[in-house]
Amino acid sequence: PLLTLALLSPIWIGDVAYLIDDHWSTRPAIARAMSSLERGKMAVAMAGVLPYYSKWDAVDLWGLNTRALTRRHADPSWIATYDPDLIVIHNDEYAFPGEEREVRVERDWDQLCINAALAARSGGYEAVFVPTLDENRTIAAAKFLHRVRGSIARGRVWAGARVGIAEPRRTPRYDIYFIAPDYGDHLRLRELLESFGGTDTEGYRHRIADTAGG
Repeated sequence: PLLTLALLSPIWIGDVAYLIDDHWSTRPAIARAMSSLERGKMAVAMAGVLPYYSKWDAVDLWGLNTRALTRRHADPSWIATYDPDLIVIHNDEYAFPGEEREVRVERDWDQLCINAALAARSGGYEAVFVPTLDENRTIAAAKFLHRVRGSIARGRVWAGARVGIAEPRRTPRYDIYFIAPDYGDHLRLRELLESFGGTDTEGYRHRIADTAGG
């Protein structure tokens, strides 16, 4: 039983990470507040609480809940054709894809986030960076999961498995909400996101620099 647990640990560790996100994230409250705005349509990297509580129409860019994307990748041109009022990604590491970024079509989480950011930039969307979790909880959760992963990895190495453990982030994680310039409730949505700690690109860069420096 212990050997089986060690070998299957990456599966449930990933589930624990998602549970922490769902329990402590700002997304459910934001989505509920969005239900009072003009109903729009969103393209979201992880279709879950945001479409459910906001009652907005949505496409799941990863394809689990969107039939059209089960066999093809959501590249920038596809996203532009859908013409969403809001694009949401959950990986701020890819907020600023360089011009040299090549659009690839293989199914890959990082590439999906890059494609979404490229679509937002080409469409003139406004980026609002909202802390995914409470800042202290974010870092505490990352350190906790890192320790658990490390303990399990040692067991898996003992069992003969090769394991790599990434270092925990030292800065809070942000969701990025890209608001379409022609969305009818653009201003109210931006103010709503700001009430949850949202900031613009310059403010985000300052926050990350200050946190990393501290």
